[in-house]
Amino acid sequence: MCTPEHPMGPCMISSEGACAVYYRFGGDEI
Repeated sequence: MCTPEHPMGPCMISSEGACAVYYRFGGDEI
């Protein structure tokens, strides 16, 4: 539910959020 187009909650707001990390690494690390 956390995508760059649809940030859901603080996961995308925080630079260290799980979703931010997920997309930072291309979505293959999790």
